[in-house]
Amino acid sequence: MSHKNLGWQAQTAAFLLSQNLFVFGSSTVFYAVLWDIALKTSSGAWMTYVSLATALPAILISLAAGVLADRYNRKMLIVLSAAVVTLLTLLVASIFAFMTQDLWLLLVIAVIRSFGNGLENPAANALLPQLVPAKHLTRVNGYNQILMAAMLVMSPLLAGYILSDLGIFWIFVVDALSAALAILFLSVVHVPTPSASHDRAAKRADGILAGLQYVRRTPILLAFMLFTGLAFILVAPSS
Repeated sequence: MSHKNLGWQAQTAAFLLSQNLFVFGSSTVFYAVLWDIALKTSSGAWMTYVSLATALPAILISLAAGVLADRYNRKMLIVLSAAVVTLLTLLVASIFAFMTQDLWLLLVIAVIRSFGNGLENPAANALLPQLVPAKHLTRVNGYNQILMAAMLVMSPLLAGYILSDLGIFWIFVVDALSAALAILFLSVVHVPTPSASHDRAAKRADGILAGLQYVRRTPILLAFMLFTGLAFILVAPSS
């Protein structure tokens, strides 16, 4: 049976498995990089570098990524970003493991993955409503949050075990395997390019500016954005 003929439940299940495998791999790599640098340097400055490398690229690219997700096929954006990020991660990890163990290479990996996450997340968030009927969307989002929480619990456990017993390079091997499985699950999901969004976006001189103006003109959305930003700032020191 063609994947186009699969019901929305089967396609949604495949999509959720795919996305949470991506989350699992990225989270495992994040913890491994953070802990390896912390153990080798015991430096607050290096922790700052890791935090910037992990967060800043995603912030810089996220606005443009949202516009791309409105213009192009979201499934292909996710697959391409995941494949490129995984290959670049393996390349830099191989240099780190077999040639020179300069810690800045781990920061390069963090930057690569941050750009990838910044591209992938807006597309994934916009893709789920394409798959799920509106009346089931809240329930499916709940399932997704449960799966994501499970992945975020499992990933540091696995990262700690592999880092202590096998070495950091095997973290990247696990990440590559999880990404391959995620792309395999995503391959059965049929997501058409949103032509209406494409037409609207094509008429805008600047999609990013239009999005910012929309947020500014919507008081409840602006308040939500400001509140969320403040919450993340306040929680960052303890986390």
